[in-house]
Amino acid sequence: MMRKRRKVRKILLGLVLLLLLGVFWYALSRRDFYTSIESFAKDVFYYFLDFKSEPSNFLDFTLSDEKDKEIAELQSLLELDTSLSRFELLYATTINRTVSPYSNILTIDKGSDDGVLADMAVVSADGMIGTVSKVTKNYAEVSLLSALSSSYQIPVVITLGEKTIYAVLSDYLEDGTFVASGLSVQDKDIVGGIVSTSGLGSFYPSGIYLGEVSKVQTSSDEISLNAIVVPKVQLNQIRYVAILRREVE
Repeated sequence: MMRKRRKVRKILLGLVLLLLLGVFWYALSRRDFYTSIESFAKDVFYYFLDFKSEPSNFLDFTLSDEKDKEIAELQSLLELDTSLSRFELLYATTINRTVSPYSNILTIDKGSDDGVLADMAVVSADGMIGTVSKVTKNYAEVSLLSALSSSYQIPVVITLGEKTIYAVLSDYLEDGTFVASGLSVQDKDIVGGIVSTSGLGSFYPSGIYLGEVSKVQTSSDEISLNAIVVPKVQLNQIRYVAILRREVE
């Protein structure tokens, strides 16, 4: 009886081996079986390869976009030679920027060796940004208009059609706008007026663009009016500037 059972087991084992050999042979004879495995492996590999390269492609695009913005800003600044032709322009690059409620200073790569003096007006392609407050041999610090205070104000003129109104740029608000103070009640209809430096009673030359009046409101003394001025320049995004050294005779 035992011999008979062993014989049956051997037969079954032989059948299983034959079945496995048949499956193996069939797999070898079918190239598409391996092709499908190879294709799957390649799909997985290239998926992860593309995924890995996406951040690099995004970075390349971002850097290219930033470069285009810098070139456009520089070209616009160079065009100031036409609109500010009466000034001698000294071009500079920002090398450090500190803009906070406690510090509104821009450092540029030009100094006394280049003819820079304190109180010179500094502009970007979009208008005046501040004045030179400190000068060293090779560098200078610019006090931005965001530092306006009772001790740092700029006489301005507002023009709208035939109207010409004189005021003082006296404050910088958290929303990035300026306050032009000292307007009379008769000056309430000046929304849309162009604001520029007047050149009166200060070191700042006249005719430098500052912004546009967006609205007029009653001042804290309830007697005079204040004009809210929206500048075109963004003080936290300045790369290139021009220093107005002197008017060309």
